[in-house]
Amino acid sequence: MIFVVLLFSDRKLVLEYAVAFTSDYRLSIDGPFSFGTEDGIGSITLGDATLYSALDGQTLLTVGRLELVADFGVFSLTSANIQKLRADNVVATVIKNDDETLNWPVPTPEKNQQEEGERDWDIVLGNIQLSNVRLSLDGFTDRAQQLHITSLNLSENLKPRIIESKARLNDLPIAVYGELYDLSAFVLDEQPLRLSLNTTIDNFRAGLVGVFSNSDTSTDLRLSISADNMKRLTDVFSEDFPDLGELSLSGQLLNQEDGYQLRDIEVEVDGRGLQLQMNGRVEHLLDDPALAGTVNVSSPDIGRFEILNTLAGRDLSGLQVDIAGHVSYLDQQAIFADLAVSANDKQQDVSVSAANLRLKFAGDNTVVDASSAVLAYQIKEDNPTAAEPWAYQYNADQLYAEIQQDFSAVIKTNGEYKGLPVSAGGEWKQDNSYRFDVVLDQAVAVIEGFLRDDQFQIVGRLVTPSLKPLAQLLDEKPLPITQGEIVIAVDINGADVVLSQLDLTLTNQSSSITVSGQADDLLTFDDYRLDVAVTAESLKHLDRWVSQHGEIVERSIDAFGDTRTYASSGDVNYRRAQAEVSPWLQDVMQALELDSWIKEYPALDAKTDLTMILTGRDDDLKIDINTLTLRSALAAVDWSGSLRDDGEQFSMQGNLTAVLQPGAVDEIVTSASLAAGTAQKDDGPITLSSMQIVAGNTELTGNLELDMADSLKKISGNLDFKVLDILPYTSSIEVADKQSNPPASPGGESFFSDEPYPLAWLPEYDVDLSITAEQWATPWFDARQLKLEVLYQDDVFTLNPVSFMVGQGALGGNFALDNSLAITAASLKLEADSLDPDLMSLLRDYNLMKSGSVNVRVDVTATGKTEKALASSLDGQMSLYTINSLLNGRDLADLAPEVLTQVNQKVNPFYKKPEEGEDTELQCAALHFDVQQGVMTADKSIILVTPDIVFGANGAIDLGKERLRMQIIPRVRRGLGISLRGTAAKMAVINGPMTAPVVEFDPKGALTSAGRDVAGTVLYGPIYWIYMGQAEKLLASSSSCTKLITRVEQRFNQ
Repeated sequence: MIFVVLLFSDRKLVLEYAVAFTSDYRLSIDGPFSFGTEDGIGSITLGDATLYSALDGQTLLTVGRLELVADFGVFSLTSANIQKLRADNVVATVIKNDDETLNWPVPTPEKNQQEEGERDWDIVLGNIQLSNVRLSLDGFTDRAQQLHITSLNLSENLKPRIIESKARLNDLPIAVYGELYDLSAFVLDEQPLRLSLNTTIDNFRAGLVGVFSNSDTSTDLRLSISADNMKRLTDVFSEDFPDLGELSLSGQLLNQEDGYQLRDIEVEVDGRGLQLQMNGRVEHLLDDPALAGTVNVSSPDIGRFEILNTLAGRDLSGLQVDIAGHVSYLDQQAIFADLAVSANDKQQDVSVSAANLRLKFAGDNTVVDASSAVLAYQIKEDNPTAAEPWAYQYNADQLYAEIQQDFSAVIKTNGEYKGLPVSAGGEWKQDNSYRFDVVLDQAVAVIEGFLRDDQFQIVGRLVTPSLKPLAQLLDEKPLPITQGEIVIAVDINGADVVLSQLDLTLTNQSSSITVSGQADDLLTFDDYRLDVAVTAESLKHLDRWVSQHGEIVERSIDAFGDTRTYASSGDVNYRRAQAEVSPWLQDVMQALELDSWIKEYPALDAKTDLTMILTGRDDDLKIDINTLTLRSALAAVDWSGSLRDDGEQFSMQGNLTAVLQPGAVDEIVTSASLAAGTAQKDDGPITLSSMQIVAGNTELTGNLELDMADSLKKISGNLDFKVLDILPYTSSIEVADKQSNPPASPGGESFFSDEPYPLAWLPEYDVDLSITAEQWATPWFDARQLKLEVLYQDDVFTLNPVSFMVGQGALGGNFALDNSLAITAASLKLEADSLDPDLMSLLRDYNLMKSGSVNVRVDVTATGKTEKALASSLDGQMSLYTINSLLNGRDLADLAPEVLTQVNQKVNPFYKKPEEGEDTELQCAALHFDVQQGVMTADKSIILVTPDIVFGANGAIDLGKERLRMQIIPRVRRGLGISLRGTAAKMAVINGPMTAPVVEFDPKGALTSAGRDVAGTVLYGPIYWIYMGQAEKLLASSSSCTKLITRVEQRFNQ
């Protein structure tokens, strides 16, 4: 073995490298070796040489034969002038270690050489001939590369110099042919290299034609690359290439001031699965290359490429894809401009366009950032009635996505969908769960769920001050609300679509509806349960709002489960026709009959809180009301329990309380409170048992039954009053009477109204009530021990019997009003004994009696629809009498129009009106009228007896004509009186309209004439003296008054 070390001490670099080389490496030559020089030109010949590492003995290079002729005067490891090189049977191994170092020592120029501007490498090549050279590269790619150069020839310094080679790379054939001009001058940096070079590796072909320089900007090369099958490039470059078909690439390589550029790039890929065209340029080719150009991609079936199926997570077979746009690439970042991507198959079309799209690749992280993008998706529904396919289009002002290698992603975007501004952000996690926050116009939504195998869950929560954007999204009419909140959870498992959660809150200015529930089948909305809570400032407004918009609410909720709802365009009418919307909300409002209740009781138009449960199955709706609260200035109503309506049967069981203020309902004008210990209905009337009611001063307990078939038909039961106070119900009537019927002046309006008699107080339902009251307060008297039976049926109203006590007096009787006939008929029978007038407002107001009692008898009937008709048809009799009563000192003066006082002054000129505070004794008084067809006749049946005078009266009152004429005959019992047969006026006549009668004293006329006026009463003429005689006999007896009372009592007892 011969060991050789060549030292050229005049070349410092060689010396330093030789020292290092001899330390770490060994060269052995087992074959022939020769060395010689002539005129500075040296030659070396050796055979069977081996270069190996002195550290581990690894073989780096073996050479079977080597011939080298070179100018050793300029020879170094970075500079050489090789005139001839021939090598045969060479084997070299180059390994790149994990720390990026090589198993070969690589010399580098010294720093001072670089600073002085010396060339890094100056190697001049002459004739080169290589044969059977094998090169093994390991650590540079995923797998080791094997290059076998069968032959390589570089011709001598002729013009042009020919380079030709045949080789194999990883068993792929390689052929190289080229023409080189000025190669030596190029190496010496004297002028650029002109070349024409073609290389073939299997089906891969590459060509270079032009000028190349490494020291100025004159490089100008035309590049062309082609491959018949890109899949074969996997073996060439040790990288996986898809089976895309034929590849062609061309361009121009230039060396500019800022580096190498590849311009006018044209790339075409043409295969049965893909067509690609790209035009552009690459700048900074050797240092952070930047790409810019246009791209067009078309694939009739992208599913042919398995890598894309893997990326999409599903089979893409049959999917046609087209891509076009401008693209630039720099620093692992691709930027697209005017990008258009479309994909379609038999069922759907997908398209994406973007004014700007940025893709940044950083390790396992990919960033997508787009602006002015349009994402469109179209479903081709095979239905002849669908006028147009369902299309979904999102116009993104900005779209940002950060996608990890495990397909988890963070997404942010803002843009427009269906004319609505959209801002969204969210995350798709590695476990295929997701959450997105979306702002749609004024609506804020949170959408989350998961996708696993065939199971898909989506939970959405939407809060919005207005449902206008939601209505626009669902292609429905907007609801007038001030705020809405919707939470929907949908579980899709195969063909089953389950609404697992529904939370809906709709709020307008005065109402709020909250719905919570679920449905086993969202598509048909069947077999569901909904818990509903309603709050309304106005029940009437709520009823009107639901009646007007309930259908929209139902359709909108149903639309949530239909993906076609969210389409930007499509046959909306077709979708609505296919939808089977359950009218659950309208059914609820119809069952509650709020409009009827509000019409019947306007006070129920109050702030309302209502909770109920709705269940539906097979189109049957069941309603169960748990609580109901009404609050207004007039009413407070609370219900708790169970009130059920299944469409066929209504039932209830629970507790009811109510507090009513004056005006809440027509029947109650005071504040009132109601508590029903039990309220129930079981296929019959509503029963209110153990009732307790306080209304003003009124207190009662009782039990009621309410027949509520469609509306209130009948009320029956018993009411037991501790106190029955009707003053609040009559005071307004009294005031109204005084205002509407003021005392008329003579010749004024009628005493009785000719307007139809008001019967609005009669109920619109039947009544059968038993009423008792320990105390009864009225505007006319205060009573006790009231017993009353009220019956109203078939338009006949009766109070029979009626009995009560006033002071020590007792009253009893009955009243009937028959409104069933064409003419209303009424009857009244009243018996009152020992009534204290001071306890009766009718007499108390006149302040006549200081002590004593009166007795009243009334038995009358009448027919007619007006007061005037009733008065004109009055039949029967009525009486009033008293014995031993004491009148207040004002005497008789206040009996308008002071008739008796005038008579007393006439017959007794010395009459002196009692002083204020003196009392007058009324020893006896009796008044009795027989009534027939509205004429009240007193036939010597009015007598008043005092210690001073006795008055007797005869005459008639015609209620129909509203006139009266009464004869009053006085007899003085003491004082300076005038006898009845004197020549002075001895008879007074009250004559004229009931509203303004006058007193007449005309004995002369009475003696000389006769006349009849009211009801044929004889007032003048000779008959006058006959009556005077009868009156004198009647009034002469002190018992005349008591006899009259006895006679009247007998009349009433017949």
